[in-house]
Amino acid sequence: MEIFEPTEAPVFYNPEMELSRDISVLALQAYKDMLNREMSVCEPLSGCGIRGLRYAKEVNGTVKVVINDKNPIAAKLMALNVKLNNLEDKVQVFNREACALMLELAEKSTRFEVVDIDPFGSPSPFLDSAFKVIKSRTGMLCLTATDMAPLCGVHKNACIRKYGSVPLRVEYCHELAVRILISYVVREAAKYEIGVEPLFAYYYRHHVRVFLKLSEGAGRADKSIRNLGYVLHCRDCNHREVVEEVVPSKIDKCVECGSQKVEIGGPIWTKNIISKDFCSKMMDVFGSKHLGKGKRVEKMLRLAILEANAPPFYHIIPLLSKQAGVTIPPKKMLIEHLRSLGYIAVETHFNPNAIKTNANRGELVKIIKELTKGA
Repeated sequence: MEIFEPTEAPVFYNPEMELSRDISVLALQAYKDMLNREMSVCEPLSGCGIRGLRYAKEVNGTVKVVINDKNPIAAKLMALNVKLNNLEDKVQVFNREACALMLELAEKSTRFEVVDIDPFGSPSPFLDSAFKVIKSRTGMLCLTATDMAPLCGVHKNACIRKYGSVPLRVEYCHELAVRILISYVVREAAKYEIGVEPLFAYYYRHHVRVFLKLSEGAGRADKSIRNLGYVLHCRDCNHREVVEEVVPSKIDKCVECGSQKVEIGGPIWTKNIISKDFCSKMMDVFGSKHLGKGKRVEKMLRLAILEANAPPFYHIIPLLSKQAGVTIPPKKMLIEHLRSLGYIAVETHFNPNAIKTNANRGELVKIIKELTKGA
């Protein structure tokens, strides 16, 4: 058998996504336990099929997994992997274009509790078909986006085309990317009278990933829409403010410094992007799984639980210190000082040098100056 480097192989496999697959196993197990019944999974963009095979082998209560890739070589390799793992009774292999397969399954009234869209680039071309094949009352939609340049504002027009949102090139761009992605799903789901609730979301290296619980009904869709809004960012003082409006009001100047250099990003999801309860359920099943990236996964989950109910958008301490014109204080010291003043202050998985707090940027600048005085 010929051996290929991952980047040169005829079938896509990314070893860097092992952490993503580990987290996904925990998320699906936690969701299955929430459902308290057997579960089926559709993964229409499978590459060599490793993610879907792990669902079949490692998520207790998974009775059916559909894996698919339009590359015929990939389909053959997936079939071989299914056989080698003795999963013929659980896993079905298809060789179709992803959207065509989901529509074909939907036409046959085949529905899944979980649909996992893990593309190279944006998941947006696959959403419409996914909503047709997922169980809208009890489904969980898992999405990966690797097109970080558009989502982080490097290619603004591409983000507007793919997600219908204006991105911003700001220090908290990775969290903004998550909120833009969720916002897009909410608006697409509303067309089918489906509500969306984020269960878990994260950023890691080259991608963002979200796990979204769906619920059926026009009222639930309307409620999700009401959780959309915009972020206002001042280019002079770095103040950021979330406004919960379907259509943003006209902004003349920054409420903090009076500058007229205020940019509007969005629409975005304005509420929590992590459910503390769901994240805790993931931690509960963590001990029963043997994960290759277990230590890193555990650290991410612990940080996610801390920041689950924190205000939106983090502050990177070195950038904050530069703005204040002071030396960089230890993160732990800054967090403890903010808490002593009555503020919320927590670490974030988005950046090891950042914090989330309900103190605004102007207050943070004053506080960090005072904290480092005489240091």
